[in-house]
Amino acid sequence: MGYFVYILYSASTDTFYKGQASNIGERLYRHNHGYEQATLHGRPWIIVWATSKSTKAEAMRLEKKLKNLSRERLIGFILKNREGVAGPRRCYQGAKGLIVIYKCKYFYILGTLFFCIFILRFFIKTTTMKQKNKASRREFLRKIIASGVMLGLAPYAGNWQSIASSSARGKLPLRPLGKTGYQVGIYSLGAQAAIETPGKEKLAEELLNRAIDLGINYIDTAAAYGRALGSMTRADAMGTSEKNVGIVMKTRRKEVFLASKTHDRSYDGSMRLLETSLKNLQTDHLDLWQIHNVRGGELKNLDRFFAPDGVIRAMEKARSEGMVRFLGITGHENAEVLRTLIERYPFDNILMAVNAADKFHDSFIENLLPVAVEKNMGIVGMKIPARDRIFAHGGIISMREAMDYVLTLPVSTVVVGLDNIEELEENIRIAREFTPLTADDLLAIEEKVEPYYKDLLFFRGLSDWPADW
Repeated sequence: MGYFVYILYSASTDTFYKGQASNIGERLYRHNHGYEQATLHGRPWIIVWATSKSTKAEAMRLEKKLKNLSRERLIGFILKNREGVAGPRRCYQGAKGLIVIYKCKYFYILGTLFFCIFILRFFIKTTTMKQKNKASRREFLRKIIASGVMLGLAPYAGNWQSIASSSARGKLPLRPLGKTGYQVGIYSLGAQAAIETPGKEKLAEELLNRAIDLGINYIDTAAAYGRALGSMTRADAMGTSEKNVGIVMKTRRKEVFLASKTHDRSYDGSMRLLETSLKNLQTDHLDLWQIHNVRGGELKNLDRFFAPDGVIRAMEKARSEGMVRFLGITGHENAEVLRTLIERYPFDNILMAVNAADKFHDSFIENLLPVAVEKNMGIVGMKIPARDRIFAHGGIISMREAMDYVLTLPVSTVVVGLDNIEELEENIRIAREFTPLTADDLLAIEEKVEPYYKDLLFFRGLSDWPADW
């Protein structure tokens, strides 16, 4: 003897009921004649989905699963599992007596009509919600890329004319780096990829010199940057990036704004890292020193940053002694912890991971960027091409779309790691030719990346990091 698991629908109350029984026809009769207290006020009820299980235990497990589903997920389940949608024969099965069969058929026909109307209303409502969400998103983007007065984005609104003018002259457009007073090119060099790879010192030197020659005036590195290679561990490779940058800084230090980072959260550890960084970079000071890769798991322990033996004291000490000029933070993974930090301390700069897939998980654009702009911080975007994952699947979006998307936002500049000179020159060309996108342009790019957003947001824990990182 089989056991049925079923889903009922009431058009009069627009509700669903999930249950299980050995005789589904008799149970439907009881629901529609007031013998079941749980469904007393929903009559008439119809069976919209049913299936049979060989044991009562199996039926009870499935019933429990269905009861835990939200309304939207339950509707999706019914539509996805159409083979279980109940029809007259299903309804009759197990029924006892002609009156049960008659009532079952009556309520099936009447209820099916109501259910079809409900499904139509559901799809209309869903479509309407999507249209409303799109309109809301468009309005949000318009505020960000236009005057932005209400969100405090106005400092960037007047720059588009100067950007167009710089592009026409073939120069790299400049923007203010927040309250630092520095005018930074909209495209900057992230000293990872080739520059952090042991054994590529010659290529790294060529990339750095060529970047500066082409107008790049901001270089981002870190004490932790160094790629494991062969028998060399990540720990042993750390410092490779700074050393390669230092080769060029020895003669061209005055031409760039130089930023590095500490991955230590203590005073002593950070001060030791700073001394090593200055030595590797062959300079007596950094323009910007940042706390590296602040993660969501640190949110509950931020007090240690501000403790007498914490990293903030090291940063303030280094600034007071002229070893660094400005202070900042960086992060990929969690907007809340970064927002909490910049609301708690007057950092000068923030390096944040943001790309065209940002809106689909813990959006930095929505939850962090407006606060950073309001505080007049320098804002540097990273992970623009998601470590080249935008080029997967035959090309999700182009590098131009990826860069234009982020550069249309109120960021000061973007940093991108490079593997060769050709990539550098292509990105410089895109930056020189940049013109701001419209809100509809941004929406179109977001729609392109949506099917692949987990791959493009790997740095937020949605997919695996690239194997060579």
